[in-house]
Amino acid sequence: MVVNNFYIGAGVFLSLVSLSLSQTPIEIKGKFTTLSPSNHIKLGETLKFSCLITTDINSMFSNTFVIYRKDGEKRITLAEKGILLEEADPNYYDVKHTYEVASNTLDIQFTILKVTDEDDGKLYCGAFNSKQTPLMGEQSLDIVVLRPLTNLKLIIDGLDPITSNQDSQIEVKSGSHKVQCIAEGSNPAAKAEVYLHGEQDFNGTVTSVILTEKPKTLRTNYTTYLYIASANTGHDLECKASSEYGDTKSIRVPLKVTVEEPNLNCTDTEAYEGQKDTQIICTVDHHNSKLIGYKYQIGPNVYYPGGDRDEIHFVQTEDWLDDDGSKWTKVILTLQKAENEHFSSDIYLVAEHEDGHMSRMPVKLQRVEGPYLNDEDKEGRSRGNDDNSSNMLTLSVITFWLSLLWSLGRRFF
Repeated sequence: MVVNNFYIGAGVFLSLVSLSLSQTPIEIKGKFTTLSPSNHIKLGETLKFSCLITTDINSMFSNTFVIYRKDGEKRITLAEKGILLEEADPNYYDVKHTYEVASNTLDIQFTILKVTDEDDGKLYCGAFNSKQTPLMGEQSLDIVVLRPLTNLKLIIDGLDPITSNQDSQIEVKSGSHKVQCIAEGSNPAAKAEVYLHGEQDFNGTVTSVILTEKPKTLRTNYTTYLYIASANTGHDLECKASSEYGDTKSIRVPLKVTVEEPNLNCTDTEAYEGQKDTQIICTVDHHNSKLIGYKYQIGPNVYYPGGDRDEIHFVQTEDWLDDDGSKWTKVILTLQKAENEHFSSDIYLVAEHEDGHMSRMPVKLQRVEGPYLNDEDKEGRSRGNDDNSSNMLTLSVITFWLSLLWSLGRRFF
């Protein structure tokens, strides 16, 4: 027979008698749970746990059941057999336990009265024998002491970080840009996001690193590559972050997008109405621009290379490289027949950029006199010439008689 004194709190001990030789110890099992709504908690708040252990009377008195945390490999015991140890300040911690004989269940309830930075990390519940050998699987719960954001940075192409909203536009070139949204100071890691013109980017990668251990703070880096087009001029690029603490931060910058313009060179062409196979030729020096297509615009109508060839218009391109590697394109508009609308309409070569921007260059088709277009025109021209000849003859006769009268007048008067 073994007599054990079991401390149940408030200075009261319970004496239990057990026949250790006649009982077979049962397997010790434990279950560590949170009684509070969440293990994620702010400084100074209360957090309550329950470690429910299945054991018999003999095991309960012959072994040690503890609540502890770790500092590396070192075990820091906070409560043992229902008693707070020196490491656990009673102003910040409390422990109670009950044992139910019928179910062989020991319930240790451990309360953090005021959460501190020291509590961030894992809290353990365990059973050990006199040789400090673990008697059950290690039970642990993660405690996260929430911290708010302290810093937010927006970085474009690795340049100096932007840390606040900007009123003036930030100038960027049309194309792909590396954009980073970096949130610092929170625990756990904040959620960082990037928006362009109000649309969230989902193609980035997220990394998180620890900045400090005590208190624990982290940095979140959302990195993405955004294609910023000329149409985004005036739009906002936004870096936004939110933490589990409940706070949010945001940085907005308006954009001014510049485009590498190609050098367009067009030469005005002369033609007469009805002239066949008239060509308008423009050359394009790409000059680092990213062009994807060309077209000629005549009034409201547009014509593309490789498009359906109509009876009048045909567009073709020829590419070549200079010795220095610069790219050139010749864009040729062939008019199967020069018509009046070609002389009276505005004509443009339009070069389309990868981002949708359009570069334009005007070119003219100038009218000149040419041969007769058809028999009707020839007949009309002929009638006009006959009328002119008749008029000239009449004028000559009148001039003759006037001259004769003037001469006679001088003779007689």
